[in-house]
Amino acid sequence: PFPNTLFFETTKTEPVNALVKFRDSIIAFTDTSIQALYGKGPSDYRRVVLNTSLGCIAPRGACVMDNYVAFVSPEGLYYLKSVGYVDDKANVAPLASKIDNMIPKSDRTAVLTMYQGHLFLGYPNENKRFRFHKALGAWGMDTSPYMDAVSSLVHDNELYHLRKDGMIVKEDENVWKDLEVVYPCKMVTRYMDFNMPYHIKKMKELQFTARSGEVGHVATIRAYLDGEGKNPEPIEWETDLQNPQDFNMFIDKKRVSGKCIRMRLSCDMDKPIFFQILGFGLIHKLKKP
Repeated sequence: PFPNTLFFETTKTEPVNALVKFRDSIIAFTDTSIQALYGKGPSDYRRVVLNTSLGCIAPRGACVMDNYVAFVSPEGLYYLKSVGYVDDKANVAPLASKIDNMIPKSDRTAVLTMYQGHLFLGYPNENKRFRFHKALGAWGMDTSPYMDAVSSLVHDNELYHLRKDGMIVKEDENVWKDLEVVYPCKMVTRYMDFNMPYHIKKMKELQFTARSGEVGHVATIRAYLDGEGKNPEPIEWETDLQNPQDFNMFIDKKRVSGKCIRMRLSCDMDKPIFFQILGFGLIHKLKKP
């Protein structure tokens, strides 16, 4: 018998930063390259170079995301995807272009984990974590003094985090505090023109739909109007959520006045309860541009 040895070679003599088991292969990442070891035994192992310009910089910054492998590169968050049905012709594509300006670059402490349809990207030195809702294609961000996990692990369908101080914490969807600290939930939209970028909209009514653990005043909505420079202050609205005939959602409406070409909304909620925004509605009257 003799040992089987195989080297992941690079022209830049870079160390292997991360290894990910993906189907019948092992994906190896250096700073600027991606390679794969294919095969089911020593007799048919083969090494394939998948990419020679981009790699993973964080030892905890790569994981399987359904049929792909996501990884933290020097240029941001990317994913390795197959072309057709042949994995060794794989290439890469950006995954977080919508929040690329918010993601710290060249941070080797990044932690990437996939759990129950969510991709978690944590930065312990920044005390923040980005959350990608894969089914919705939407990103969120969590910030907290305790958001400093240096490693994450899924075990028995539970997500565990190892903090900087050695404490191990478990993700619990029924707990709405972060180690007994309540931190606010905030959502901000982009400026919206409702597919009519040149029309002036005369505001009539705002509508808000959500699911919540409580009725009544749960969140504060602010509407920022833009277009004529006559609306410097936002329209503030303390929601009074009510249940319309037990449809498992709450609705509130507010009569508003003002004119705008574009509008953006923000929602703030600081209670330790379940809260899910379902949508906004706007009733307005158009004026010709």
